[in-house]
Amino acid sequence: ATHLFAVDPRKIKSGEVPIEEVPYMQRSGGAWDGSDLKGNAKRRAVKKQEQGMYTAGKWQQSDKDYENGGKDKVMSFFSSFNSQKGDVKERAAKNKVSEDTQLWRDAGALNSKQAAKLKASKLGEEKKF
Repeated sequence: ATHLFAVDPRKIKSGEVPIEEVPYMQRSGGAWDGSDLKGNAKRRAVKKQEQGMYTAGKWQQSDKDYENGGKDKVMSFFSSFNSQKGDVKERAAKNKVSEDTQLWRDAGALNSKQAAKLKASKLGEEKKF
């Protein structure tokens, strides 16, 4: 992502990197909509926004699409949890485990037997000092 970059605090202090160009997650008290910016930084941000260079605080079409049902069509880490058939309580009862254990299984966690088997299979590769 070109809009995210590591920022050296010395470059901000010297003015080499304007504060409005710093990703909000790296600004003290930063807000995604730029509402944390004050004074000249706010004026520069508004000017850049009018020129289309700075999009903070404005929803893009992709944001609107995602909010209006697009989130159900997006592949994400969490979509695999939603694809399970039935609810957690039903699957836990069917598998004769607690709901907590079922959630761990859904997330792909190994049980103690699987972990021991995995550990045993790697023992041959272990270096001795």
